[in-house]
Amino acid sequence: MQPPTDNLYKFLAIFGLVMIGFSIYVPLQRLEAFSRGSMYVEVAYEPIIDKLVLIDDAARADLECAISAAKKREKGQVTKPDPCEKAPTARAAATVASAELVTLRAKAAKLELERNFLFQQYRQYFVMGIVVGCLGLCLCIAGFWLWYVRLQRFLDAAVKSGAS
Repeated sequence: MQPPTDNLYKFLAIFGLVMIGFSIYVPLQRLEAFSRGSMYVEVAYEPIIDKLVLIDDAARADLECAISAAKKREKGQVTKPDPCEKAPTARAAATVASAELVTLRAKAAKLELERNFLFQQYRQYFVMGIVVGCLGLCLCIAGFWLWYVRLQRFLDAAVKSGAS
């Protein structure tokens, strides 16, 4: 019994099939790794976004209070000091100057960069998979065609003439 790569043409054809298989397998593995990494980024990103939204909501409430106080003053409706007049500016200043806010924004930016890197890496593997798959298909077709045209056709003719 002879191995399936008994000549160069069969070897080329089988190697082309292996290349096609790897061109499908590797991008799928990278897609799985991208999905896992993306889920990690989203899970890590969610609490950061929640904290940023809470800080933003507090600043928005301060701003709305300041706007309403200014409108009341403009209409001349202020009879006593508004309780939210002094608190918002102090709270807004503390929020803007907060080291936590700066840290959270830095973490969010880092996670976004990580997500972009994972996506670019997946896209590169996908393109490489397409290129390797096309090369494998060409190699496979060329190997089987050369094997049939240069060898197998003559062997089939010899077997047919020997059987007659």
